[in-house]
Amino acid sequence: KMERVGLVPTKISFNSVLAAYAAAGRPAEARDWLQRMEAAGHTPDAITFASLITASGKACRPEEAAEWLAKMQEAGVAPTVSTLTGVVDAFARQGRGEEAASWLQKMEDLRVQPNGLTYSSVIAAFAKGCSPGAAEEWLVRMESARFQPDDVSYNSVIHAHARAGQVEEAVEWLEKMGARSVTPTVVSFNSAIHACAGAGQSDRALWLLDLMDDS
Repeated sequence: KMERVGLVPTKISFNSVLAAYAAAGRPAEARDWLQRMEAAGHTPDAITFASLITASGKACRPEEAAEWLAKMQEAGVAPTVSTLTGVVDAFARQGRGEEAASWLQKMEDLRVQPNGLTYSSVIAAFAKGCSPGAAEEWLVRMESARFQPDDVSYNSVIHAHARAGQVEEAVEWLEKMGARSVTPTVVSFNSAIHACAGAGQSDRALWLLDLMDDS
């Protein structure tokens, strides 16, 4: 419509469209708009590649996200925390913890400092892959890197233990969460309650339910 009324789209215009398709998890359309952007004489920048990586990640195409990062580097655009975390998150969405962790370590090799979201994504990856021990380990690493885990990170660890049928550990991490001044959420309690119920510990499940109501 801009072109029909004589207005020339800028790089910002194209990046805005790409961001919209990225948020919707539509990589094919994002790729199409990249081609239109280049045809209009605009060079992709870090914002452009971040959108392409996000679009691929949300569509559960982690290898494609990694390919976009490689193309970013080939184009002479330095990877950012956002783009690298996008690749980590892409693998995390499929529960591929080892690959997610590997990409976090690649960030450090590139001298790009991971942020709290990067660590949270790795924790979530191992939790989704039902590896509670590894999820715990990365939460501890997150703290060692001086990032404060939030309720999402703790919930990932609790959920991982619950899925593995490890009741004691699920309840223990629920208690650690509160002790570290992170308020447990409904999701936190539900995961621990589910673990207790699955192990036939009905009294403990009811106790947690009462505790949730009180909080």
